[in-house]
Amino acid sequence: MSIDEQHRPAWPVQREIPALAEGEVQVWLISCPEEDVPAETLTVQDRERYARFGHPGSRRRYAWSRKVLRELIFGHTGCAPEDQVLAFGKHEKPYLPGSDIHFNLSHSGAYILIAVGREIHGVDIERMERPLNLEGLAARYFSPAEYAWWEAQGKARQAFFKVWTHKESYLKATGQGISLELAGVDRSPWLDRRGRDEELQSFCLEAPGDYEAAITCSRMVRSIRTFTWVH
Repeated sequence: MSIDEQHRPAWPVQREIPALAEGEVQVWLISCPEEDVPAETLTVQDRERYARFGHPGSRRRYAWSRKVLRELIFGHTGCAPEDQVLAFGKHEKPYLPGSDIHFNLSHSGAYILIAVGREIHGVDIERMERPLNLEGLAARYFSPAEYAWWEAQGKARQAFFKVWTHKESYLKATGQGISLELAGVDRSPWLDRRGRDEELQSFCLEAPGDYEAAITCSRMVRSIRTFTWVH
């Protein structure tokens, strides 16, 4: 099935890591457990970053996201977690030197998203029900066309987060993050699926309950498969 024919796919439980097909990106939804990951089970590299988090929830999400990411990389490359020394690009986007595998992750609230593939991509998930000044954020960070689209949707909270996740996933795909002028990035053509002939295409992902999620990926990506990770 081509990407254009897909519409907010579901998340079947997957107990094994499938091989990557040509032009495929796999996106994994992980429910973050309440218990902590024992620090000694993390790689030395991850323990260094783990120690920087002061908030217990942030520390727990980081640890679980790294633990699952390392297992996914192992499943696709055969490189054992303890041997995976990640490097970081100009804007701190991580990669595994010597591998053609791209990966990206996002976490918010109780969930983590991790995407893996051989083409460029970025993912974002956001919990919608939290105290935010949506009007102020939209006025500052949305492009004029994105703001007009949000306004046409009655400035609904879910519509705001649809714009936000499309924008965030694009910034993560490019690896430039907030180094870009956010209002200068316009993903409005992809909000109602009018986007065409761009190097990077954006799509909504089905998200649990009070969440919104999106992926941006290279036009070379032919399919997006979504799974639920089993701990």
